[in-house]
Amino acid sequence: MTARKAYEILKTSNPSALKKAEDILTKFSDYSTQKHESDYPFVECVTWPDDIKRIGGGWQSSWHFDDQAIFGDNTPIDQLDVKVELKNISTVMPQLYNWLDGKPDTSSLAYTTVMKHSKSEDEGKAQALRLLIHFYGDVHQPLHNANRYTKDLPSGDRGGNDFLLKYHYTANELHAVWDTTVYTNHKSIKRPFSSDA
Repeated sequence: MTARKAYEILKTSNPSALKKAEDILTKFSDYSTQKHESDYPFVECVTWPDDIKRIGGGWQSSWHFDDQAIFGDNTPIDQLDVKVELKNISTVMPQLYNWLDGKPDTSSLAYTTVMKHSKSEDEGKAQALRLLIHFYGDVHQPLHNANRYTKDLPSGDRGGNDFLLKYHYTANELHAVWDTTVYTNHKSIKRPFSSDA
């Protein structure tokens, strides 16, 4: 939804920036992009970081979250297994932005990691842009910024992923309920998108 909104804003107010972004995206193609991206790459590419997590793209999995501890009951902290992940969305988003803005820190986590999975600087930028577009959506999802610790979940609920609910419209946990816009968008739209989609 955030990528679609950004697409509309750029299409109207800065079509040259949209064209530049879409040109950057063309510099990289893998199985996932070939299957999912066509006429609307700026919007279609938004799921790429999730699409690749289980097919060799786990290197960026921790980057989707910056889970701040929320204590959901009175369980003493020493009985909880609170973890802090320093390689997170708050760390990599500015690094990706600076790289795409022409000011890369070639020693940064984002740059060095993406380039390990790229064949060229252009391909790296194409992956970096896909990540950044995706992460702008992730930061709008409150459960990407919280990990609720309780007596029953001493290691946290992983941003609502372990907050289990009765299965309904493809969702059986709180994170998925939010991702489906509280069930409003529970049906996945087939990609690549048609103009109607």
